[in-house]
Amino acid sequence: MGGGLKITEFEGMRFMMYYGDHLPMHITVISSDDTCTIGIKDVILIDGCIPSNKLARAMEWTKKYRNKLWKMWETQKFKKLPSLESKKGAK
Repeated sequence: MGGGLKITEFEGMRFMMYYGDHLPMHITVISSDDTCTIGIKDVILIDGCIPSNKLARAMEWTKKYRNKLWKMWETQKFKKLPSLESKKGAK
């Protein structure tokens, strides 16, 4: 696994993608001392454990940006994406 990029950060969670990471396509979510891996294709918990309220928000974000995450994984051209917080109140 190569270096990575923080894709977004909100509510105490960092969402990471790593260059050349193993399949299945996934993101890594880091929250305090907890870490989990969420699959991009099916938006499912693959591994790890974070508090359930944070997991629900992480999955909501992953589902919202699934197509962009998929493209980033395939092209290995990572970029930052908006958080859920930054979209609140947007029209």
